[in-house]
Amino acid sequence: MYLVRGNFVKRILLSLLIIIIAFVLQLTVIPIYPIFGVKADILLVVVIILSLMVKNRETIFIALLAGLLKEAFFGGIFAVNLLGIMLVVALVDLIGGNFFKKNYLIPPLITGLFTILHEIFLYLFIYRTVNMQFLKALTDTILPEAILNSILAFIIYIILFKILYSSEEYY
Repeated sequence: MYLVRGNFVKRILLSLLIIIIAFVLQLTVIPIYPIFGVKADILLVVVIILSLMVKNRETIFIALLAGLLKEAFFGGIFAVNLLGIMLVVALVDLIGGNFFKKNYLIPPLITGLFTILHEIFLYLFIYRTVNMQFLKALTDTILPEAILNSILAFIIYIILFKILYSSEEYY
């Protein structure tokens, strides 16, 4: 059963707390420890995982907070991060509720796919402005980040599943 089932405000607050923790990790730990020169986007991973786990109407709040946090602290062209996250969450919502929640392989696959989509979206607005070739961006940034985010998604999904679901009745 969902830990805070039936109380919209408690679910939102729990999701916001998880987003804030992911954001703090994104600002502090991730820049210090890149893996093979690639920095994971833990905030994007958590947003995708939460979008798979919570109800559709709640994901808009999750995406809005995550997008605004990225806009405020990571800069770039205004609203590109917000729009990128909102696009990903909207697409995840279309497919999110239609999978068996205890299947631990689906979230990493979805995370990898939507990381690629998110990064291509960012490429169209940001990387092109610095004259980065698409194939170079794909091989140096987009695909490695998608693989890393997929690995993190597997771990994060298991953790969030245990936090958000208190028993075997998770339907």
